[in-house]
Amino acid sequence: MNQYLKKYKHTRIFFGPGARLEIEKLAPDLGRKALLATSRGFAKREGFLEELVEIFNKLGVHLQVFPGIEPEPLDTTVENLARQIRKSKPDFLVALGGGSVIDATKTASALATLNLEIDKLWGTDRLTPLLDRAGLKLRPLLAIPSTSGSGSEVTKFAVLYDTREKIKKAIADLALCPNFALVDPEIMLSMPQGLTISTGLDALAHLIESFLNQQPGPDWLGPMTSDSVKLILQYLPVAAEHPRLLEPREKLALASTCAGIAITFKGTGLPHGFSFAFREILPHGLTVALLLAPCWRYYLPVVEPQTRALAPLFGINPALPLSELGEAVFSALENFFRKLGQPARLVEAPGITNSILKAAVEALLRNPSKLQNSPRPVPEKDARTILMQILKSA
Repeated sequence: MNQYLKKYKHTRIFFGPGARLEIEKLAPDLGRKALLATSRGFAKREGFLEELVEIFNKLGVHLQVFPGIEPEPLDTTVENLARQIRKSKPDFLVALGGGSVIDATKTASALATLNLEIDKLWGTDRLTPLLDRAGLKLRPLLAIPSTSGSGSEVTKFAVLYDTREKIKKAIADLALCPNFALVDPEIMLSMPQGLTISTGLDALAHLIESFLNQQPGPDWLGPMTSDSVKLILQYLPVAAEHPRLLEPREKLALASTCAGIAITFKGTGLPHGFSFAFREILPHGLTVALLLAPCWRYYLPVVEPQTRALAPLFGINPALPLSELGEAVFSALENFFRKLGQPARLVEAPGITNSILKAAVEALLRNPSKLQNSPRPVPEKDARTILMQILKSA
């Protein structure tokens, strides 16, 4: 499956055990001064930060570390990082961590380069025109993911928490794609079981949502997506039960990066749009996974070919009548979640109230790109009713 990584042109991808060490070959061509952003404990605790510091010292590259990025990063944290980038003026940036770290670094790079406020970037395709008008480019960014879920090391997306409006929002622009992705499954061996499951389910949702979406993509995207779904269904339970085994980590890392490629071409849809309201309730990956079946059920009349193509991966006969086929696939998804020790449906998850469901509807309506990506249109005049019906069926 590694051939798919070579077909992707927006990010140069280095994949496999030890891939993080490619930074020793790449860094000298990028400059003599770097800023590395990471989370508050992982990289130092596991020794990866010290390893990179030693490499940069050997190369004679001055390295500054920004270690303060929290899970589901705040816009204020990103603004602090942007100020640090403007102050230190690094030649290039390194993001070492999960999707939160990479998303924050992408956005901070844009803010620092253009010297603007984050509200100028929310939404789709707003960054590139600003860069073009200013005659500027973002600093080179090397992304080293520590989880197998977001695929942010290759995507055009960044998702952050807007502290003023108290909601998660997305920025989407190809200029945000990292220049290099060093995807090393050895880094992921330390992931705890809960994080392994949640991030793996996030990657699964990315793959299925993008496969169901109607946006165009290259001819190799469909086979890549199917192969990646197969990897997650096979290897996520193994990684959850045996976290220190390298092979399942490698397979999940590959599937996650491929999922990032898939959503860069085709985006996500209603499950991710709804998920922005569940930040305080459930892990993101579990949220979007539990929202797959109810949203897919709404899509079903217009995604018959995609559903029949995915059915065999779940052990379902693709020749069944469509409604029966759909319910069989949704049941298989629920069984997969149970196998992982997770709720099978949203209604089974703790903390789900009617007010949360209403907030999820509003969150989706405030992020219109997800609504527009729905394979089956949601008529504007009936949107709240339809969206609530979807959630009530979850």
